[in-house]
Amino acid sequence: MENYRKILELLYELLRLSGDTHWANLINKDIYNWDTKKSTRGFKSHFGGMGSINDLTIGEQNPKGIWQSILFDLLLNRAWNMLYNKSTSSHYDNQIQGSVCDNCSYAEINLYNLEYFLPRKILPNIINNYLQKDNFMDLLKIEDFQNSVETNLVRSKLIEAIEKQKIHYSDSRIAINRDCPKCKQRKMSAKYWDIKLELNQQQPNNKNLPLNLTPEKPWWKKLRS
Repeated sequence: MENYRKILELLYELLRLSGDTHWANLINKDIYNWDTKKSTRGFKSHFGGMGSINDLTIGEQNPKGIWQSILFDLLLNRAWNMLYNKSTSSHYDNQIQGSVCDNCSYAEINLYNLEYFLPRKILPNIINNYLQKDNFMDLLKIEDFQNSVETNLVRSKLIEAIEKQKIHYSDSRIAINRDCPKCKQRKMSAKYWDIKLELNQQQPNNKNLPLNLTPEKPWWKKLRS
């Protein structure tokens, strides 16, 4: 459970830096309860219902903010699963959201979609590595990971794959732009593509980045079928 305390420290600092003193103080209390009584009761009580910690979003509405928010979500999820001995795998690790026009079939994946996908794919391995180190707080240096050689390679390969599939890539920072850029109709809706992308622990290169971009149902629709 050593990693549990490390995660609490990271969560506290992320909340403090985001200006959320209410939740930062509660997590700081959880650290105290763990240090003095090895109690996780307070932390567990933060989940479930409206206004719970799992409803929080942190970070500004820009690529760095998206990475910070997802780091927070991944750490929170990891701490929860650690306490209940559950897997940290996610249904949507291999899916990227975009949008398609129901009128003219114009398809788009934008900057927001890409930057939302990348940290969910890249950060889990980084978290695993840093939680084993004394300098685990360096996980907060999110821009180092966002702009790393590995991330930039994956980013460029994804954009290349997107364009090869005749899907438009734009620098929009809105998840879904409802107005179609092609036919000008307000007919854009969410669409998901399945991404086959395996990352090695070694220095990445073109050969160890098998990538396939295919249309796919959202994971929640799969559960219903």
